[in-house]
Amino acid sequence: GLATNRAAMGDIWRFGRALLASRLVQYADRLVPRLAIGVALGAAAVGLFQLGWRSYELIQKVLVTPLTSLSMATTARADGDLALLRQLLTGAMRVSALVAYPGFVGAAAIAPTAIPFAFGPQWAPAVLPTQILL
Repeated sequence: GLATNRAAMGDIWRFGRALLASRLVQYADRLVPRLAIGVALGAAAVGLFQLGWRSYELIQKVLVTPLTSLSMATTARADGDLALLRQLLTGAMRVSALVAYPGFVGAAAIAPTAIPFAFGPQWAPAVLPTQILL
Protein backbone atom coordinates (compact mmCIF):
# COMPACT_ATOMS: atom_id res chain seq x y z
CA GLY A 1 0.00 0.00 0.00
CA LEU A 2 0.85 3.63 0.18
CA ALA A 3 1.11 3.78 3.98
CA THR A 4 4.59 4.55 5.31
CA ASN A 5 6.26 4.24 8.65
CA ARG A 6 8.21 7.40 9.57
CA ALA A 7 10.62 5.52 11.83
CA ALA A 8 11.43 3.03 9.09
CA MET A 9 11.90 5.85 6.59
CA GLY A 10 14.32 7.50 9.03
CA ASP A 11 16.34 4.28 9.24
CA ILE A 12 16.40 3.98 5.47
CA TRP A 13 17.48 7.63 5.11
CA ARG A 14 20.33 7.22 7.62
CA PHE A 15 21.64 4.24 5.67
CA GLY A 16 20.93 5.87 2.32
CA ARG A 17 22.72 9.13 3.09
CA ALA A 18 25.88 7.29 4.14
CA LEU A 19 25.70 5.25 0.94
CA LEU A 20 25.06 8.40 -1.10
CA ALA A 21 28.04 10.17 0.49
CA SER A 22 30.23 7.15 -0.23
CA ARG A 23 29.12 7.07 -3.87
CA LEU A 24 29.74 10.81 -4.27
CA VAL A 25 33.27 10.42 -2.90
CA GLN A 26 33.86 7.52 -5.30
CA TYR A 27 32.59 9.60 -8.21
CA ALA A 28 34.82 12.53 -7.27
CA ASP A 29 37.75 10.15 -6.88
CA ARG A 30 37.25 9.04 -10.48
CA LEU A 31 36.43 12.48 -11.90
CA VAL A 32 39.02 14.75 -10.28
CA PRO A 33 42.14 13.08 -11.77
CA ARG A 34 40.59 13.12 -15.24
CA LEU A 35 39.59 16.75 -14.87
CA ALA A 36 43.05 17.78 -13.65
CA ILE A 37 44.80 15.85 -16.43
CA GLY A 38 42.43 17.29 -19.02
CA VAL A 39 42.97 20.86 -17.87
CA ALA A 40 46.75 20.48 -17.54
CA LEU A 41 47.59 18.18 -20.45
CA GLY A 42 44.58 17.99 -22.77
CA ALA A 43 42.11 15.41 -24.00
CA ALA A 44 44.70 13.03 -25.47
CA ALA A 45 46.35 12.67 -22.06
CA VAL A 46 42.96 11.86 -20.52
CA GLY A 47 42.56 9.06 -23.06
CA LEU A 48 45.98 7.63 -22.17
CA PHE A 49 45.16 7.86 -18.47
CA GLN A 50 41.79 6.21 -19.05
CA LEU A 51 43.38 3.23 -20.80
CA GLY A 52 45.73 2.78 -17.86
CA TRP A 53 42.88 3.16 -15.38
CA ARG A 54 40.74 0.57 -17.18
CA SER A 55 43.69 -1.85 -17.15
CA TYR A 56 44.02 -1.33 -13.40
CA GLU A 57 40.28 -1.83 -12.85
CA LEU A 58 40.21 -4.98 -14.96
CA ILE A 59 43.05 -6.62 -13.06
CA GLN A 60 41.54 -5.53 -9.76
CA LYS A 61 38.17 -7.05 -10.67
CA VAL A 62 39.79 -10.31 -11.73
CA LEU A 63 42.24 -10.70 -8.84
CA VAL A 64 41.02 -8.70 -5.85
CA THR A 65 37.22 -8.52 -6.02
CA PRO A 66 36.66 -12.28 -5.65
CA LEU A 67 38.94 -12.27 -2.61
CA THR A 68 37.00 -9.35 -1.12
CA SER A 69 33.72 -11.25 -1.45
CA LEU A 70 35.29 -14.33 0.07
CA SER A 71 36.78 -12.39 2.98
CA MET A 72 33.42 -10.77 3.77
CA ALA A 73 31.75 -14.17 3.98
CA THR A 74 34.62 -15.55 6.02
CA THR A 75 34.68 -12.70 8.52
CA ALA A 76 30.96 -13.09 9.08
CA ARG A 77 31.84 -16.41 10.72
CA ALA A 78 33.78 -14.61 13.46
CA ASP A 79 30.47 -13.47 15.00
CA GLY A 80 31.90 -11.16 17.65
CA ASP A 81 35.11 -13.12 18.32
CA LEU A 82 37.72 -10.36 17.96
CA ALA A 83 40.72 -12.72 18.05
CA LEU A 84 39.25 -14.91 15.31
CA LEU A 85 38.30 -11.84 13.28
CA ARG A 86 41.85 -10.49 13.51
CA GLN A 87 43.24 -13.87 12.46
CA LEU A 88 40.83 -14.15 9.52
CA LEU A 89 41.52 -10.61 8.29
CA THR A 90 45.29 -11.07 8.56
CA GLY A 91 45.05 -14.29 6.57
CA ALA A 92 42.82 -12.65 3.95
CA MET A 93 45.27 -9.75 3.54
CA ARG A 94 48.16 -12.16 3.10
CA VAL A 95 46.34 -14.20 0.47
CA SER A 96 45.24 -11.02 -1.30
CA ALA A 97 48.81 -9.70 -1.37
CA LEU A 98 50.11 -13.07 -2.54
CA VAL A 99 47.71 -12.98 -5.50
CA ALA A 100 47.47 -9.25 -6.26
CA TYR A 101 51.07 -8.07 -6.12
CA PRO A 102 52.41 -10.54 -8.68
CA GLY A 103 49.38 -9.89 -10.88
CA PHE A 104 49.81 -6.11 -10.90
CA VAL A 105 53.60 -6.24 -11.23
CA GLY A 106 53.33 -8.82 -14.00
CA ALA A 107 50.78 -6.72 -15.88
CA ALA A 108 53.03 -3.66 -15.56
CA ALA A 109 55.97 -5.69 -16.87
CA ILE A 110 54.15 -6.89 -19.98
CA ALA A 111 52.39 -3.56 -20.67
CA PRO A 112 55.03 -2.36 -23.19
CA THR A 113 54.25 -5.38 -25.35
CA ALA A 114 50.60 -6.01 -24.49
CA ILE A 115 49.20 -2.51 -25.04
CA PRO A 116 50.49 -1.98 -28.60
CA PHE A 117 49.58 -5.57 -29.44
CA ALA A 118 46.03 -5.29 -28.09
CA PHE A 119 45.18 -1.72 -29.06
CA GLY A 120 47.62 -0.85 -31.82
CA PRO A 121 50.88 1.09 -31.93
CA GLN A 122 49.11 4.45 -31.61
CA TRP A 123 48.42 3.54 -27.96
CA ALA A 124 52.11 3.01 -27.07
CA PRO A 125 52.16 6.34 -25.14
CA ALA A 126 49.66 4.77 -22.72
CA VAL A 127 52.26 2.27 -21.51
CA LEU A 128 53.84 4.56 -18.88
CA PRO A 129 50.53 5.74 -17.34
CA THR A 130 49.37 2.13 -17.26
CA GLN A 131 52.54 0.98 -15.55
CA ILE A 132 52.30 3.79 -12.98
CA LEU A 133 48.69 2.96 -12.18
CA LEU A 134 49.42 -0.75 -11.92
